[in-house]
Amino acid sequence: MFPAIEVERIAILDLKILNMDRNTGNILVRRDCGETQLIPIDHGLSIPDQFDVAEYDIAWMSWPQVK
Repeated sequence: MFPAIEVERIAILDLKILNMDRNTGNILVRRDCGETQLIPIDHGLSIPDQFDVAEYDIAWMSWPQVK
């Protein structure tokens, strides 16, 4: 449903800033002229003082585009 490059961009951003909360409510979808763009929002749990992540906290971890 989403272009692999858009999912990969969010995954790379989240890995760089150690975002611990990228659920589907924190991704906006923009469709313009037949193109789909994913826009990450809400970076409140980035650069944490503790590293504790669960797969359900990161929406893109289960998406086939990042396999």
